[in-house]
Amino acid sequence: MTEEQRAAHDAAWGRMLDVLRPLTQDDETAVGVYASLCNVIWVPTDHPAQTYGEVNVRDYTALTTTWRYAGGLVADLREKGEDYMHFYCSGGEGQPTPEVIEAMASIGYRPVV
Repeated sequence: MTEEQRAAHDAAWGRMLDVLRPLTQDDETAVGVYASLCNVIWVPTDHPAQTYGEVNVRDYTALTTTWRYAGGLVADLREKGEDYMHFYCSGGEGQPTPEVIEAMASIGYRPVV
């Protein structure tokens, strides 16, 4: 990954965190954010991939997390002293919620499952 690509990737992560943070403050939608990040690759809306297998995970435009990382990310965004285990295996993994789809669309991303 070039320095420019790394900067673009980091900026996309920052935008993602900004739009997801408000959704994590409610317990139910926080679980939805966790579920929406697990086993889902988020790509720019103009990305050609339609299925999970069509995305090269080394694609710097793709945003994806492990289940554990997703749980930790949601816990960190909530700033309530939780850790990844508060969300890990809480259900719905790999099923993006309408709220998260809408939030991610606002920054030009869509899910590929």
